[in-house]
Amino acid sequence: MDKKIRIWYVGLIALVLLMISVGGATRLTESGLSITEWKPVTGIIPPLTDKDWLEEFGKYKLTPQYLLVNFQMDLSQYKSIYYWEYGHRLLGRIIFLYVLLPGLFFLRRKKVSLFNFSILLTSIGFQGLMGWVMVKSGLIKEPQVSAYLLAVHYFLALALLVYTFYLLCAYREPIYFKKKSETEWLTPTVGIFLCLQIFYGCLMSGLRAGYMSDTFPLMSGQFVPEHLFDFAALFVHWTHRWLGVAVAVLITIYSISGLQRTVRNSRGPFIHLLGITLSQILLGIILVIFHVPKIGAVFHQVMAALIVLGFCNILFRSKMNESGFYEKN
Repeated sequence: MDKKIRIWYVGLIALVLLMISVGGATRLTESGLSITEWKPVTGIIPPLTDKDWLEEFGKYKLTPQYLLVNFQMDLSQYKSIYYWEYGHRLLGRIIFLYVLLPGLFFLRRKKVSLFNFSILLTSIGFQGLMGWVMVKSGLIKEPQVSAYLLAVHYFLALALLVYTFYLLCAYREPIYFKKKSETEWLTPTVGIFLCLQIFYGCLMSGLRAGYMSDTFPLMSGQFVPEHLFDFAALFVHWTHRWLGVAVAVLITIYSISGLQRTVRNSRGPFIHLLGITLSQILLGIILVIFHVPKIGAVFHQVMAALIVLGFCNILFRSKMNESGFYEKN
């Protein structure tokens, strides 16, 4: 694989992870609704004059978030949330250009296929469009975006991340196994539970459900709190924490099984996956106990993406020979 292509893929992965972290910070600072229009081209220029700022602030004053929540906000406070959302959108444009310009160069020299280039570029454009649809949902009646659209927005970012990682892994050293797994059901099970956990994590963010309890493992002194099914945020929080435990148990079993089957020089991916998963569980508990500090919550969101990459790292690099048996070394 051309070294330049590899660097290009790694750079895109790093930018998407940065985008996820900036998006998380934008969400946690409640800045996502500060820009009320979607201008993919002209929106790259922020307000430059006092007149421009007053015009943008005037548009924001018509939103439910200002009318119901931030009605005491002044212009300087508005600028602080505006720049978070502006930075988020600007980074999206940078990622688009990062793929477009080098991609055209590589495409011309036939170092990247038109199909892969189109998938990457289309995914970024669609992600931007979905981001606006999500923002729009919070500008109509309620001063918050749809939690379900937030989940779609995050999963689209993961899809771009996974596809880029897939292109990169195709040229990395394979993972070799000494024998077939006796628990092959673990692979799809881990994948399903991981997707469910991330989905509920998005709902946690959208519903601000992380503030429903500051104790672990019990909630209000009970394993199953009262009125669990009466409040969506309470149910989401309870489900998310115990799905997390289930994912940790499954990945622990999956990793131990993988370590027992792999040849010695192929064990790193399983160790990394297990390490990042257990770290994520610990961070989640810390977030609950300390009332969801913003920096920790951003790391929690990024680490979820890293777990997905760790799992995909094993899937994409696992090697079998033509007879269907795993290679021996």
